[in-house]
Amino acid sequence: MYRTRSLALVAICVALLAGTSRAADSKVAVVDIERLIKLHPRTKEDRAVLEKYVSDYEAEREALLDTMKKLSSEFDDLRREAADSALSEKARDEKRELAKLKLDELKEMDQKIRETAATRQKELTSQEMRMRKRVVAGIKTVIGEIAAKKGFDFVLAAEEAALTGYSSVLYYPAKNDITEDVLKAVAAED
Repeated sequence: MYRTRSLALVAICVALLAGTSRAADSKVAVVDIERLIKLHPRTKEDRAVLEKYVSDYEAEREALLDTMKKLSSEFDDLRREAADSALSEKARDEKRELAKLKLDELKEMDQKIRETAATRQKELTSQEMRMRKRVVAGIKTVIGEIAAKKGFDFVLAAEEAALTGYSSVLYYPAKNDITEDVLKAVAAED
């Protein structure tokens, strides 16, 4: 049993040493992926599509709000009429009933506005994610091609991380940054 553990420990050490030796022989490149996404030709087109979507939603929202204002005004008029002492009790009761129905319409319209906003936000977020994934997939393909051509084994993202204030790549020689090569290749594709 002791011998089996010793052999296992020796095997692990050999594997670690072999991995360390292989890692030392690896070539690593870096890219500024956020810059690549921002400057990608498709990103500008995608942004225009998203802005059109937002503009269309704002027009839809304004129409819904106008309807809500009209309903609110009608409700206020019915409520005032229901309080008018010049009307008979029967007429006031009818106005109260109409005001109640109008209030129900107002509540439904408010709910519709909220649901529409939530739906449009989900759609916008989903569309933006699909567009970003498409751009990133294209960039990753180009990165792979350039890394293979230049003999790099790994490519790391070197931009600054927003939450921590620093990137996981703390140092790299400028010659290992292939961001410009990727930008040129992406621009040549379109």
